[in-house]
Amino acid sequence: MKTDSAIYIYAPHPVFNPVTVKSFESFDQADSVILYSALLENLLEVVASITIKCDKFLLLSNEDENLFKLTDSDLLKLKFLSENYKDELNSYLTSKSQNYQNNLLILSDSIGISSESISHCINLLSIEDDSFVIGKSFSGFISFLAFNNLESKTIDDLFQSEFDYMKFLAHQDTCSAFINVMEKFQRILSADDFKKLYIELSKKESLNYCSQEMHERFTHLFIEHKELLQ
Repeated sequence: MKTDSAIYIYAPHPVFNPVTVKSFESFDQADSVILYSALLENLLEVVASITIKCDKFLLLSNEDENLFKLTDSDLLKLKFLSENYKDELNSYLTSKSQNYQNNLLILSDSIGISSESISHCINLLSIEDDSFVIGKSFSGFISFLAFNNLESKTIDDLFQSEFDYMKFLAHQDTCSAFINVMEKFQRILSADDFKKLYIELSKKESLNYCSQEMHERFTHLFIEHKELLQ
């Protein structure tokens, strides 16, 4: 029998490894680690605060093994992905998702996702028919994908589209599932996204998805890289 829901936070590249981390714009590797780890840890705070019953999984690159502070526990299941992460992730999600009524895959470089938006997303899946919920970023990328029935082709389509919203939809022209779209999220992929992050975090409502402590961590980066905010 399927249990209620599962949330998977997926890092598409190393987050904590200062040697293999993907440099963000003009950041050095140390500041890139600070940015990516702050985004991930902010999501972990949000997911920890939700009240709906669900299991939580964190999917990291094996380059981050032994560098992440938390350990596998009843509250958070850790999975380290090998270099062949696309096929491994597809197989892992296809297998795991069969045990849950609702599944939510979140990209670790996303922000703007609150506990309320996660609950709303899960509610949208609570129908008998196959259903997707896509979290669309301001810049047109996919921040999250939720589903109540997963075909392996769906994850293949995500990677082929490079998580681009319009490209992903183009692959779904024969899909019979209901597709719901939630908007106004962010993925921090470019200098424009970093500037937009600064604007969004200056708004009071950002405290719904980013605690004061996390605000301060981002503020350090805004000060260090103020040239990107011009």
